[in-house]
Formats: sequence, C-alpha cells, structure tokens
Amino acid sequence: MKKTIALLSLLILAMLGCKKDSKTDNAMQYSINGISDVTYKFAKQSIAISITHVSGPQEAVNLSVTGMPTGMSYTLGTTSGTPSFNTIFEISSTGNVAKGIYPIKFTTATAAGVAKSVDFKLIIESSCTEALEGKYDDMSDPSNPLEYTVSSKSDNPNRLYFYEKGFSTPDYYADVDCTTGIITVPNQPYFELTAQNVSGTGTFSFSPKSITLNLTVTFGGASYPYTVKYVGK
Repeated sequence: MKKTIALLSLLILAMLGCKKDSKTDNAMQYSINGISDVTYKFAKQSIAISITHVSGPQEAVNLSVTGMPTGMSYTLGTTSGTPSFNTIFEISSTGNVAKGIYPIKFTTATAAGVAKSVDFKLIIESSCTEALEGKYDDMSDPSNPLEYTVSSKSDNPNRLYFYEKGFSTPDYYADVDCTTGIITVPNQPYFELTAQNVSGTGTFSFSPKSITLNLTVTFGGASYPYTVKYVGK
C-alpha cells in the first residue's frame, strides 16, 4: 500500500512538472529590434523599433524607457501593442544636459508581468555651448534679418560671442549655463554703439535651434530694454 501511494505521488509530481513546462513552452516569444547606442547631436532624433512575434499565443505588451538624464525627454509613438508592431522612439532636449555616457533601458512587459529589456547607451559628446555655435538670423526686424555667427573660444568654452556678418569683432558675448539653460550677458560695452553698454539674460532651444536674449542698453543714464531672437540657419 505504501509503495502504491509513493508511486502515485511521484506520478502526480511528474504531471505537475509537465504542466509547468508546457505553460513555459507556450509563453509568447518575441524579439525587440532596432535599438542600439545613440550619439545625441542636440537635435530631435527618431529611432524605429519593432516588436516582432516569434511564437506562442499573442498578448499585449507595454513599453517603457528608464535612465534618461536630466534635461532629456522622450516619446514613444506607441506605448503598448500586441506583437508584431512598430513604434517610434524619439529623444530631444532643451540643452540642459552635460557631456557623458548614460545607460538607458528599454523595457517591455506583458499583462502577466513577464518583462524583457534591452540596454543601450545615450552618448552626449559635446556641451550645449558647443552645440549652439553656428550661423543665425537676427529676427529683430523680420523684414530685414541680419546674419550672425555665434562661436566660442578655447579659453572659455562656456562663453558665446555674437558676430554680425562682415565684422571681425563681436557685438557682445554671453555666458551659457548648460545646467540651468540660462544665458547671461554681463554688463559690457556694445561694440557697434559708442559709449553704450549692454547687459541681459536669455534662454536657448534646439527644437528649433534658437537663442532669445532680453537685453538692456544703457546710454546717458537711461536704459532701453529690447528683445532679440536669433534663429538658427
């Protein structure tokens, strides 16, 4: 009798084990494709990702991204779906992000909580100041925009100089704080306007590329505020 009971117990355990294995074998199998390391160029970047069904019963999966550094944002064209399906992973920033290599995780999870993830790196090779260099149109007078070149110098990589087209001396300079996203124009002589000083603060954007400065010109004891917006070419 005891032998019979022992055999029955072994048989039940074996059946349970087979049932568990069968359930595992039946789980949906799928792949995540299109993700690789991203070198960010301070311009909105889009990455096509495909979630491809391989085998097993199809079920919905939810998508998420973790590890994005401060100053960076992302959107997913589709945040859930039933494989196979595609989505667009888009990253952008206000520029307030430091150079570095950031580990990012792209994760999918089924309704049952089964997760699959892919690790990749977000590589930021330049500072926001370097990324702001280039040619701009000064849109103070939209009917007659003036072209400016904005550049920095090696001795002060966080300082930008604003050169009107045709001049080798800058109108003024501005200091950029990539952490806060604030531009400061210290009080200084205004190149084109003799005996006048200029100062102010501003902000910048990369989508689209632009610099907005709220300036104050002082002359003869009086102050004259005005706003200038440089739009990248």
